[in-house]
Amino acid sequence: MNDLAEFRHFKYLLAILEHRGLRVAAEHVHTAQPNLSMQAKQFQDNFSLRLFRKGRDGRIRVTDTGIAFVPIAQNLLSAPMHGRGSLQRSGNAGRSRRPR
Repeated sequence: MNDLAEFRHFKYLLAILEHRGLRVAAEHVHTAQPNLSMQAKQFQDNFSLRLFRKGRDGRIRVTDTGIAFVPIAQNLLSAPMHGRGSLQRSGNAGRSRRPR
């Protein structure tokens, strides 16, 4: 992954898109709302994407790109857990039993 995108970006953006609000998303990922907003803006600017827009009422409106982003982020964020589980299973399967 390049320096412009880190796991936290996907975690933060997914929270915004799923919760459809910056305050609630910030609470969910345990960060301050201004930090969440800044990280989301930087990611979108760096990749020339618009995953959501804030409406005049302040509510989050998910764009078509944002809709497409959700499963990508979910898969990316679940990969470390799947990889760890696979390694643990292969480690257990690779253990040799002591002869009796």
